[in-house]
Amino acid sequence: PRSRGLGDVYKRQPLLTNMIMNSSGTFTLAKDLVINGDVTFTNGTFQGSSQTIFLDGSATNWIVNAGTFSPQTGTVRVRGTATIGGSGTSKQFNSLVVIDTATLNLPSSTILIGGNYQAFSGATINHNSGSVEFNGSGDQEVRGGGTALNDIVVNKSAGKVDILIALDLIGTLDIQSNTDVDSNDGNLRLLSTTDAGGGDAQIAAIPAGASVSGKIKVQRYMSGE
Repeated sequence: PRSRGLGDVYKRQPLLTNMIMNSSGTFTLAKDLVINGDVTFTNGTFQGSSQTIFLDGSATNWIVNAGTFSPQTGTVRVRGTATIGGSGTSKQFNSLVVIDTATLNLPSSTILIGGNYQAFSGATINHNSGSVEFNGSGDQEVRGGGTALNDIVVNKSAGKVDILIALDLIGTLDIQSNTDVDSNDGNLRLLSTTDAGGGDAQIAAIPAGASVSGKIKVQRYMSGE
């Protein structure tokens, strides 16, 4: 992208190969951006504004190190294959979308989602035993498309988490705030991966003021005799 001082970031072409944020100060995205390679944050702050970043590469790495990606009200939309990584501890997104032909490789650590999460039916989500934390200040919509996440953490200052389309859980749903998680008509499914101990998804102790509403589907794995 082309920058003007510490002002807005513009793109001359609709497609970038790689984007590296390695400059002190704050840059703000002024238009939607299509990236076909890697995205790396090593210094400074990159603000997403209300724009959409399209990740179209066949092997895109979204790397957060010392820099900061501040998504604001924007969206990251995966249309190719993307892997989230880097040494930074805060991998924050606003809305995160994975289309039906795309693949998202999550880190073994935690990503934070402040807006909505949607995986289309046919999308591939590799959870890599990591966690997804919903930390928005308003209502958040989750459309799982029948894909699976490992652990889900809910830690919100306000609003609910509304699971509108099927989402499978491998690990633990941990509600840490006074939040309602609404499964509606059985959209949250707790999976069982083994009939030995420790292979069942679970809901952690629900704190006072929090709730899980709607129907929950529970699967039980049974090995062949």
